[in-house]
Amino acid sequence: MKITRTILLSLAAMWLGGFSAPANAGSIPERPGTSALTVVISGDGMVSPQSDGKLLTVGKTYSVTAVPHAGSVFNFWSGNFSSTNLYGPKVSFVMQPGLVVQANFISNPFTNHTGYYYGLLAEAGGVQTESSGCFSLRLAPNGVFSGAVTLGGKLYPFQGSYLVPQFFPISLTEVAALDPARAVVKRGTNPPLYLTFNLDFAGDSDQITGSITDNNWSADLLANRAVLNAHSNPAPWAQQYTMVLHGAPDASASPAGDGYATIQLFSSGTVRMNGKVADGTVINQQATVSKDGLWPFYVSLYGGQGSIMGWLTFTNGNNLDPNPIRGDLIWTKPPMTNSTYYPLGFTNIVPVVGSRYTNGTTLSIFTSATALLRGGNLAEGTLTSSVPTAKARALSFSFSDSVSLTLFFDSSSGRVNGTLSETGTNPRNLSGVLLPEQNYIRGFFLGTNQSGVFFIFQ
Repeated sequence: MKITRTILLSLAAMWLGGFSAPANAGSIPERPGTSALTVVISGDGMVSPQSDGKLLTVGKTYSVTAVPHAGSVFNFWSGNFSSTNLYGPKVSFVMQPGLVVQANFISNPFTNHTGYYYGLLAEAGGVQTESSGCFSLRLAPNGVFSGAVTLGGKLYPFQGSYLVPQFFPISLTEVAALDPARAVVKRGTNPPLYLTFNLDFAGDSDQITGSITDNNWSADLLANRAVLNAHSNPAPWAQQYTMVLHGAPDASASPAGDGYATIQLFSSGTVRMNGKVADGTVINQQATVSKDGLWPFYVSLYGGQGSIMGWLTFTNGNNLDPNPIRGDLIWTKPPMTNSTYYPLGFTNIVPVVGSRYTNGTTLSIFTSATALLRGGNLAEGTLTSSVPTAKARALSFSFSDSVSLTLFFDSSSGRVNGTLSETGTNPRNLSGVLLPEQNYIRGFFLGTNQSGVFFIFQ
């Protein structure tokens, strides 16, 4: 009895105090049906739970998570196992004898690319309403992103994790075959969109390039990172502006009038725009310009059936070409049988001209101005007058005994509104803007089924 008690106490002491194996005992012996897992770390990170050398049951499924240390990100899993998620931080595997799991980490490539991106998408062959729109994305320091695509006036959110193909141990072609869509954009009952894009790791463009498709069409994507900041990196073009959207030459086929906008560009890079296109449709947008002054201009029109969009650029201008806003827009309107103006629809290229504007500007420069009217179902066709009555905030022209024009000026914004009177017809409203740097006023008026242009210049 005494001997038995001594043996039990000795065993208990060995259990509580730890058992010291002989120096030549090697690794912990595997029990039947188990095997030791080997975990390898490449780069600066860890695997949770700590599993290296741990005895696991063969045939059982386990999961581990890669946790990067500060300044690193997880890249991919490798080893002698198979999994459907080798590029996500959490991986599952079925334990087998001699199984090796390797977590690969790299220095964080996203450090200089995080933030917000804003851009446009359209097919290479031209703007189509169903496949063109605007794009926004936020990229986090760990490569996780979220954003939205706007098509046809509807916003579709998405999210995902950015993969870094140049760090993969396989070619870009193989990566594309493994992962053709970086994010899936769900659209309710409509077919989903598949988004792919790349960051400019090798350069400093601060751009995203890529494509988006529903497998019937494919649109190219370009977005710029918002790097301007009111305090540390202000927009050099921060200013108030007015802008004209030039009309078409033939008023019978599409609007001949000039659309217009009043614009405020803030030092933060935010731009706010309010105006109208030349069939009277209101346009408004708030967007963000890039470090190079690129403005992704996009407004959905006609209940999502049309749009006006394109890249505009803010510049400093010069004496030879004072235009500080440059570019062309694409204005699309589909056939709309119930539309008073241009029911057959159209697709127009719209050149824009901009001017810096200062609050308090007056119309005093137009004391000897000329006014021109064209289109808009004018009974007398093109009209010209060079005898204005000018005041600080108003202009009047008489074209004949039967036609007169009166304009009123908002000196805070540069916007012009007025009335065109023609004997035998109801007065027509006109609206437009003053471009001080070009010394002219342009805008539009509407007739019975056409848009007309008015142009006042020195």
